[in-house]
Amino acid sequence: NYSFTTVPSNVFNERVFLRTQQEVDDFAANHYTELTDWLIIGREDVTSDIYDLGGLQSLVTVEGSLFVSYNPQLETTHGLQNISNDLNAIAIVSNNSLNDLSGFSSINKLLDYINIVDNPEITTLDAFSNMSNGVTDVNVELTNNDKLVDIDGLSQLDLFSVYIRDHELLENMDLINSSDSNTLAQLYIMNNASLNDFSPLSNITLIKGSITIGYSNLTNLDDLSNLSRTFGDVNIWYNSALTDLCGLQTIVQSDNIDGVYNIHDNAYNPTFADVNTGNCSQ
Repeated sequence: NYSFTTVPSNVFNERVFLRTQQEVDDFAANHYTELTDWLIIGREDVTSDIYDLGGLQSLVTVEGSLFVSYNPQLETTHGLQNISNDLNAIAIVSNNSLNDLSGFSSINKLLDYINIVDNPEITTLDAFSNMSNGVTDVNVELTNNDKLVDIDGLSQLDLFSVYIRDHELLENMDLINSSDSNTLAQLYIMNNASLNDFSPLSNITLIKGSITIGYSNLTNLDDLSNLSRTFGDVNIWYNSALTDLCGLQTIVQSDNIDGVYNIHDNAYNPTFADVNTGNCSQ
């Protein structure tokens, strides 16, 4: 007769803050496989010297959220790649040297939000391409990632709200490509100077809040032609190449803007009445 036993997980039952490389190494020496609370790597109020997360590769489960923030020397997230459970939230903020997000490639599902902010060396979000969302749609914020050119690594997520700001090189909105939802809570697209392709937005019919598009390289709003209702404002401003706003005709002619029609400082700025009567392009 044979009996088999399962080696128990090595569990840590508190929230973990790792603020220095020594703290990372000391924690890694315990070879924990599971955290029952958040994992926070780096802190805004403490100068981090963290440069190597390799010792954390024994972790397979982090309950709650995973934040990697304010680590100016950190170049790679290698060491996190075995974490494969569902996460409530992911935040990657102010990591000046970080260029490799492969440590996030095994995350199963994202339940609430992802924020990627102020990471000047990140170019792509492909590391998230295996991640889906849970029963609810997720919030996405992408802000001031100077070299970011490719965001379709998030395209498999069903989105609740989208906030994209300050990306000089980003040309398209591919993160919405595969969404099976026709509804967003909020759409805020501001100061993305190269952005000229909104085609992934063509399936959106309802925005429960406001839509804001500014400082882009768009020439027309044709990809908004299926938008039939907003519960908030329509803000289209400071798009220096925008001469055709006829994509707003559906929502204007049905008078389904519950907030303010706010169009100004584009190459062409038709009034609500202009769009309603077809005088919407130059």
